[in-house]
Amino acid sequence: MIKVVDIFAGPGGLSEGFASVTDARGHPAFDIVLSVEKEASAYETLLLRAFYRCFATAPDKYYLYLRGEIDADTLYKSNPAEAEAAAEQCWHATLGPGGESPATVRERINDAVGDETDWVLIGGPPCQAYSIAGRSRNNGKLHYDPTKDERQRLYVEYLQILAEHRPAVFIMENVKGLLSATLANERMFHRILEDLRNPAIAVRREGRHGRWIRSGGYSIYSLTEHRMFENGDLQGSVIHAERYGIPQARHRVILLGIRDDISGVTPKTLARQSPRSSPRIPRCWRQ
Repeated sequence: MIKVVDIFAGPGGLSEGFASVTDARGHPAFDIVLSVEKEASAYETLLLRAFYRCFATAPDKYYLYLRGEIDADTLYKSNPAEAEAAAEQCWHATLGPGGESPATVRERINDAVGDETDWVLIGGPPCQAYSIAGRSRNNGKLHYDPTKDERQRLYVEYLQILAEHRPAVFIMENVKGLLSATLANERMFHRILEDLRNPAIAVRREGRHGRWIRSGGYSIYSLTEHRMFENGDLQGSVIHAERYGIPQARHRVILLGIRDDISGVTPKTLARQSPRSSPRIPRCWRQ
């Protein structure tokens, strides 16, 4: 299975999607080895779902817990090995200012992925500062300074992991309002795209240095069209959930990044394909 690390995980929506994918034999294609979240109730959901995934068939007590007939402690104590495994996969931690140190984050990710180099990073920084509603609320605050809002820069923590670990593929999600958000008269989405293409350069610009930062970039693709994001063209950046069988009009910016050294996935390769052909599957995703 391909290992997956989920940061700013929330209750684990992206992880659930990856965990549901199976290969041609019906076996799980992805292994969620680490989910990181600071909000307590969301973390408890991550823990419960990690516990659930430890079983081929969920135990009866799992459903007793869902019905409120037993508490979480009773559930986990009835299956201690699975509970311990779930706890290793979930980390109740804060990333960014005032949170865990980069060294601690690096160590925890290294422990989760081991010697694997072809793994997947998923997640997205908190979106309140980018959402249209959030920006409207902030504009009404008397002394609000967007340049000092730490939420505007939390995506740098995502960049830090890309620069230090160089996963083969990443999925980054955020609100649709990101497309029109600005900071110091700069379009945030364009800045984020540029930084995701060259994470090492970006984190050094932010004043972060160290022997763990590695050079190399990513090509950023649309998940709705077989194309890259180039020259400021943002077509295909927004996923409309209702078009994919989801009973909710939930619109999100979701970016696919593929490490630039993966064979067969380059701008030239993609350009040679017809618009209706499927892009070649990266080596690390093949079973």
